[in-house]
Amino acid sequence: MTTNYYSSSAQHPPEQTPTINANTISRLAEIVSRTIGFDPERIGLNSIIRAAHEAQAYSKVSTIEALENQLIDDPKCRQLFTESIVVPESWLFREPKVFQHINTLLCQR
Repeated sequence: MTTNYYSSSAQHPPEQTPTINANTISRLAEIVSRTIGFDPERIGLNSIIRAAHEAQAYSKVSTIEALENQLIDDPKCRQLFTESIVVPESWLFREPKVFQHINTLLCQR
């Protein structure tokens, strides 16, 4: 069974709403988790989809699927992607894993 997710209709008319394969969303969510330590289920898949479209526009790749390589290879694209994910500030301070991830990143540097 394949699940497709639709982008925000505010960005695309209904007849042009692109679908994003569930496997692609899962891989993008993994990039989010690995890069900034957030739990994708807690921040929401819609935030990831929205951020992916912004990064796609920046990188000028033709599909969201093609964006995955850009996120791995291009630090600026990856930064735009992660910064585009909106997280309420109060959530940030309630999640101990965020602090553990920050600590791990700082210790590596």
